[in-house]
Amino acid sequence: GFQIMSIAVVASGRTIKPGLRRFTHSESRHLEIHSTRDVFFKNRWVATQVYRLEDFQCGHTVNGPAIIEAPDTTVVVPEERKIRVDEYGNMIMEFL
Repeated sequence: GFQIMSIAVVASGRTIKPGLRRFTHSESRHLEIHSTRDVFFKNRWVATQVYRLEDFQCGHTVNGPAIIEAPDTTVVVPEERKIRVDEYGNMIMEFL
């Protein structure tokens, strides 16, 4: 008899590209500091501002050192870095 060991299918087709939602810049550049805590950076403790991710909107920028917390992730912004939110809601880390 015959035995089938594996089956593979290759398909292609046309799809509609999803539209990316663009956000408008926040009216306020101010972000509320949730708390401050000491964080160990480069062999020393540094007083670090802690923010909530849910407070960030398009156009917001934070200079490091900073911690951005959410229920499912934490973003560490080291010294000499900044993070900004672009029009698509992405958080972009750059050198100061």
